[in-house]
Amino acid sequence: MTVDRDLLATRVAKIREELRHLTRLDALSREDFLASTTEQHAVERELQIVIEACLDIGHHVISRE
Repeated sequence: MTVDRDLLATRVAKIREELRHLTRLDALSREDFLASTTEQHAVERELQIVIEACLDIGHHVISRE
């Protein structure tokens, strides 16, 4: 079986998109970030999406071997 390049490209694009969202943190001070549970939850969710996309890629590659 071969690796589905479209699936991999989609997951990598999602990872890049979520990482771009995290760049907004550059504008926040540490204190502001720690004071905002909304920001903390948003970051947690964005990282979760990135991790899930990485796991999807790994599972896909392993299942194709």
